[in-house]
Amino acid sequence: MTIQRVSKVGAATLAAIFIIGMLLTGSTINNIRFGGPLQVDNQTASDLLADILPPPAYVIEPYLEATAIAFSDESLKEGKARLVQQQKAYDDRHQHWKNSSLDPNLKRQIDVDTVEPADRFWAELNDVFLPAAESGDSEAVKASHARLTKHYKEQRKTIDALVVDVNSKIGELQADAALSLQWAIWKAAIIALLMLVSIGTAAWFVVRKIVAPVAETSGAMAAMARGDYSVSVHGAARNDEIGSMVQSVEFFREAALSKQADERAQNLVVGELAKGLKALSSGEMDHRIETEFDDRYEALRADFNHAAEELGSIIGQVAGSAESVSTGSAEISAASDDLARRTEQQAASLEETAAAMSEVTAAVRETAKSAQNVSESVSDTHHEATEGGEIVRQAVTAMGDIEQSAQEIAQIINVIDGIAFQTNLLALNAGVEAARAGDAGKGFAVVANEVRALAQRSADAAKDIKNLITQSTSQVERGVSLVDKTGDMLGRIVEKVGEINALASEISSSAEMQASSLNQINVAVSDMDKMTQQNAAMVEESTAAARSLASEANQLAELVAHFTAKKAAAPKTKSKPAGVRKMAPPRVSGNLALKAVPSSEDWTEF
Repeated sequence: MTIQRVSKVGAATLAAIFIIGMLLTGSTINNIRFGGPLQVDNQTASDLLADILPPPAYVIEPYLEATAIAFSDESLKEGKARLVQQQKAYDDRHQHWKNSSLDPNLKRQIDVDTVEPADRFWAELNDVFLPAAESGDSEAVKASHARLTKHYKEQRKTIDALVVDVNSKIGELQADAALSLQWAIWKAAIIALLMLVSIGTAAWFVVRKIVAPVAETSGAMAAMARGDYSVSVHGAARNDEIGSMVQSVEFFREAALSKQADERAQNLVVGELAKGLKALSSGEMDHRIETEFDDRYEALRADFNHAAEELGSIIGQVAGSAESVSTGSAEISAASDDLARRTEQQAASLEETAAAMSEVTAAVRETAKSAQNVSESVSDTHHEATEGGEIVRQAVTAMGDIEQSAQEIAQIINVIDGIAFQTNLLALNAGVEAARAGDAGKGFAVVANEVRALAQRSADAAKDIKNLITQSTSQVERGVSLVDKTGDMLGRIVEKVGEINALASEISSSAEMQASSLNQINVAVSDMDKMTQQNAAMVEESTAAARSLASEANQLAELVAHFTAKKAAAPKTKSKPAGVRKMAPPRVSGNLALKAVPSSEDWTEF
């Protein structure tokens, strides 16, 4: 059960005990308090006793008044008035006790035992005695007084018994009050004892089950706060809040212990790695971490040792490679010096050859140029002759066209002549019609005459043109004959000039081909000279690079010598330097007499 639940149950128990005690004590106090049941009963009994002694419930006073009236007539009036008051008081008290909460036995005695003789007394008094007294009948008064005495004695006997019972009831009530008071005291004492026991139990529970474990847990937490995690805390098996708190503290303690262990392991790992890295930075490549780590860091130790071993092996291989590079660079430098000397000699020879080829090429180029000029002159002549023959042919064609046009013009003139004849005929008809028309056709007759004159002139002009065309046609025929003869002569000249042009073209083409071949040879020699010069510069650069590579290899060897690792064995086979490239041969075109260098030749042997 948790502390919270225990606290709630304990508080509820204390509250229930307190409430029950208060209720019981309150009930007892209420029973014996002023105005309580016991006090009311006691007061009722006392009131009853007071009503009995003296009346009104007791008819002794009315009996005395009746006796006084019986023996003295003077007191009748006053006595009657007092009797009326006394009966009224008797009725009031009788009604009061009838409605009271009196003990049933006492109430029965009042309502029955004492009332019946009293009622007979009051009936006798009012119905017989007082009327007899007022009438002055002494015998009747005496007889009635005797009966009143009898009724009085009967009531007195019941009153005496009632007094005894009332006194007895008062004694019982007093005894009950004393007992109730005693029980109230005992109840209060028992409740106080229960409260003390409950409070003591709660205090013991709080101190033993809460305060002590909390103090112990607080002390353990304070010790852990100071860094002391060796303390142990009890109560982890409890199922309440203290158990949860102890479990949390125990969890923190175990976590702190685990963290301390982790820190020790990490410090060991960091220290050993720092020592190993320092040894590696000092060049001790054979350093290894021998101290075993925690299982979580053992792989790190193995990786460091493996990395150091691999790094030592690589450094050894680098040292061996540095020696090989140094040896190879020295050989490359020597070979580059020899190649530079041979390349300079070759460059000088190629320069002389290029100069000679330039002179030959210039001479052949001049010859080709002269042949080209001759070929061009003959070609121009042939072209002009060809154009002349073409012009003659065009002239012959033009003369034929002129002849054909003359014939067509003659036909047109015939047509014009016919039109002039028809026009003349129409003009004549128009004149005839105008003459028939009289004065109205005079103007039209004038127009017809003009048209007729115009038609006549057109006919005359057409005749003249026809004569001229006829003469021109004969002359054109003679010109066409002469042009045909000229065309034949020009055709034969063109044929001869064509043969000369063909020969000059062959001569010019041959000279041009020779000049082109020599030019290609000259270009190839120039390219060879240029490439040789470039090779010489490249050889010088290679020599400088080889010397720089040798210097770098020496520095690398000095740096590697700082590390204490086993050197790898240098390669026994000697290969060609990796920096030497195969030179591509120059492109050659033109005269096939020049042999092209195959692309598979290796210029490294040059």
